[in-house]
Amino acid sequence: MKNNYRLTSTEMIYTPGIIRFVQSMFVTDAPAAVRILRDGYGLPNAIAEALASGYLSYEIDGETVVFSAQEVSL
Repeated sequence: MKNNYRLTSTEMIYTPGIIRFVQSMFVTDAPAAVRILRDGYGLPNAIAEALASGYLSYEIDGETVVFSAQEVSL
């Protein structure tokens, strides 16, 4: 089953910009990029890694990042 995610912005944080930042950061510091998404948005580690790496596609709805993903339990 796929979960739908909506990562919203605040007055001080523009989420689409954060996603672009962590995707560019992923190349040189993947653990830190994943940690930003995991801790900042409460994403499961595997979803945060897939989004930071660019594996997951997403849409921007105003100031919100929207995507669907299936978390895999090992």
